[in-house]
Amino acid sequence: MRRGAGEQLAWAWAWPLALVVPMLALASALNTHAIIFPEGAALVMGIWVVGLPGWSSSRWRVALLPPAFACAGVLLLRLDLSQTAAVLLAVTVGLIALGLLDTRLAPALSAAVLPIVFDVREWSYPLAVLVISLVVAAGMARLVAPEIAGSTGRYPWRIAAGAWLVISAWIVAGGELLALSSVVLAPPLFVSALEWLGRETLHVADGLRRWALLAGAALAGSCAVALVDVNWISGTLAVLATLVLMRVLATIHPPALAIALIPQILDGADPLSFTLSIAAGAGALNAGILCANRVQRGLCGRKLVGVQDGEHRELMMAAIATEGEAHGALLAGEHDAARSAYARAVEQYRASWKLAPPKSYGRLVGLLKAAVLGGQAQAAAAEVREMLDGDADAEGSPVASYVLAVAALIEDDDDEVAVRASRMEPRGEAFERTATALKALAARDADAYGEALAAIEADFAARDEHLTGVAIADTAVMLELLAAERGMAVKPSSPLVPTL
Repeated sequence: MRRGAGEQLAWAWAWPLALVVPMLALASALNTHAIIFPEGAALVMGIWVVGLPGWSSSRWRVALLPPAFACAGVLLLRLDLSQTAAVLLAVTVGLIALGLLDTRLAPALSAAVLPIVFDVREWSYPLAVLVISLVVAAGMARLVAPEIAGSTGRYPWRIAAGAWLVISAWIVAGGELLALSSVVLAPPLFVSALEWLGRETLHVADGLRRWALLAGAALAGSCAVALVDVNWISGTLAVLATLVLMRVLATIHPPALAIALIPQILDGADPLSFTLSIAAGAGALNAGILCANRVQRGLCGRKLVGVQDGEHRELMMAAIATEGEAHGALLAGEHDAARSAYARAVEQYRASWKLAPPKSYGRLVGLLKAAVLGGQAQAAAAEVREMLDGDADAEGSPVASYVLAVAALIEDDDDEVAVRASRMEPRGEAFERTATALKALAARDADAYGEALAAIEADFAARDEHLTGVAIADTAVMLELLAAERGMAVKPSSPLVPTL
């Protein structure tokens, strides 16, 4: 069953352990740390469980890029450059390579940096990374929805450049000028920073949750190693604790699993020192990324930086990925995590709309739907009506009519709902079914609404593929939330229509 089935998602969180336990057990049996690849757990979480589009876009890239980067890292280490110079070179070449190879597979960058930071010289390290990457790639055929594959290309140049500037500054400041522990340069922190800047729309609260998660994972991983001598058991405890922390903080962030496993490759990591080092590195990088994002957005707002032709699409794909994350959390019963992710999706759809060509009304459909599911219906309805006020093209667009019909229903403008819903119907059967449901809600016709909702749920149930990669009838969920406001909710017994 591919990722996206709600009944699978809850227990799918155990997938990282399927990699971690045998990896650590084998390392113990062979008495070597060189075959431990902490980022492997992050790859499993990000690809098999969450289905991050940027990581899941290509099986061959997943299979080959991490081991290729790992080989490059060992080679750089063997050149006997200073650690600062070698890490800077690995990050620079790595980011350029990710761009040239048209991928956002950020964990490959970690594969290159890890041997330099933690002095892993053995060639068994890239061999282990190859085996782990092949396993992850093989699992993609069954666990990753096909519409995710090929959905996201490289990071925009300004994102890669901004991340490079922040990461490089920290490498020099933390590793050279301040002479801090090498742990402050833990490569999963670089992956975390790059991924966060790639989200485009950043919030301080989100950054604080990520920081707390990374610091908590560091504490869990180092304490587990200090308290339990058997490494596969300590690694299991570290991963489980980090997964629990993800749920508590409503933040699904795969690099935290890699942070939790780094103590496994260190000799006698002191929990306090290790945790403080990770907290310092994560804090510095998050602060730098937030500043870079604010500067970039400010420059773009003043039109001093040109927008790449495909950037609005990249933002849209990021929004779809975040919405998929929210759907998955909702299906798993993690309502706080779902609301948080829906709020991020709203921001990303809004950013995409602002940069997109005229008539890109699909972004507003995504924005409004995510807002309703995230509990922001009223504010979003007023926003989209204002956005489309005076837009002549919107008057003849079935997609814009969809947006305006839903917004009107939210604001109890029932006469407007009927007008806009009628203009949706030329788009096709799916729009006709939704238009029928909207008109029934506006007319407070419970029977007609129930029939229309059943038809919508049946249509989603018959689909082999879903836009976000998650099997959910999100249109039906949105309609049910709006129906509940009018005392008309049907509450169908379908796994595709979870309740909020």
